[in-house]
Amino acid sequence: MPDELLISDALRSEEWEPHFASWNGPTKHADLVKLPRRAMAAFKVRAAKRIEVIVRLPAKLEEAIAAGLEVPVWTLDSNITADTLAPAVADITKLLQLHLGKPSELGEPIRWNDPRLGPLWPDGPPAWHVEAEKLLRELENTIADLPAPDRAPLAPSVKAQLATIRWLDKQLNLGVLDKYSGEYVLAANEQILAHGTYLGKVRKAAEKKAKALQIPTEVIAVYFVFGE
Repeated sequence: MPDELLISDALRSEEWEPHFASWNGPTKHADLVKLPRRAMAAFKVRAAKRIEVIVRLPAKLEEAIAAGLEVPVWTLDSNITADTLAPAVADITKLLQLHLGKPSELGEPIRWNDPRLGPLWPDGPPAWHVEAEKLLRELENTIADLPAPDRAPLAPSVKAQLATIRWLDKQLNLGVLDKYSGEYVLAANEQILAHGTYLGKVRKAAEKKAKALQIPTEVIAVYFVFGE
């Protein structure tokens, strides 16, 4: 192991190199070589996670273009090194404070998302990361809804149901659906229409409410919330 490593080395690979040709150059940090090998690996994973979205986004944009979708023009005009340097240095400091082992030794295991290391972005993700992550998620959802080349296009009602299911997934992750544990939840247009343990009764109630709201009943999505 050399006496001095470069923080940017942990952010690079042969595949990623073209994306970072415009960087202002690597930033040295002598303390990096004081970490044991497992801590060094955790540091590299955290560094890679911070730029993962902009590594994945160019290929996803090309995939969308190839599929005939209209995509926005996306350019990265921020200084990635400046935005990622402070969190990277903070990682090194915390890893050293944990005393996980001596340099060149394996050291104690530590996961990249260990709570002791804190969030990837202590001050919140920079604007370029938020924008790129949002665009990548939108492209992935849109491409996922496309029919396979040898299959007929999805009906509008099916697309609407899939959109509602994605919305319900988000509500589940936020804890909004916890109160419906063990029940069916029927929804449409980002509205919960009815819920309960007996699907037949719940469907009738959901269809009645959908008609009152002038929502086509064929777009109603059925969602089961697992739990007691």
